[in-house]
Amino acid sequence: MARRIMCKFIIFLFGLIATTAKADSCDIGNFPIKWQDTLYHASSYSTPAIFYKSNNSRVIVSVKDAILYIKDNMSEHKAFLKKAKYHIIDSLKRVDKSKVIDYSSLLISLEGLGPEELNVGIHVMSGYQGIFEGTLLNKTAAVEIDGNLVSQTNGKYTIGKDPAPVHGLDFVHRLTIGKQDNVVFKKCWMDSK
Repeated sequence: MARRIMCKFIIFLFGLIATTAKADSCDIGNFPIKWQDTLYHASSYSTPAIFYKSNNSRVIVSVKDAILYIKDNMSEHKAFLKKAKYHIIDSLKRVDKSKVIDYSSLLISLEGLGPEELNVGIHVMSGYQGIFEGTLLNKTAAVEIDGNLVSQTNGKYTIGKDPAPVHGLDFVHRLTIGKQDNVVFKKCWMDSK
């Protein structure tokens, strides 16, 4: 029992440190642009569908496309990945046929989970993030800004060296997709290159 509590505490502390460091590193000024392009988007979407909301914009993906993306792109080589993949596919299949729902309602609540279940829950979140990122870049997602579908946005990927690296993670990667001042999708991660 004491070991389990200690394990949860260590995971919590590591997550807190990593999140704090990442948030600060992601806010650092401009990094060199490695890729920049115009992204074209679907002019409509079928239901059922899921969406990712960011301020006044939504990225909308049909359940059919989301399941296909996960089947083709999410690994199963470890038990927790297989469970996360199954959870995503199963939860998507249960979306009401005529609905467009916020994907966050399909996530696993991380509260009170043991280490193995926590790992599954975190990878479910990552899988959904992958769906939106992948379908935006593959041009199968629909994008809505201020309630109107838009046909294109701008994508930009930057990478730079963090002046205050944490745990050997000294490179900051940022992917930003948006139109003018409307950020549709934003992702930031750190690695050792």
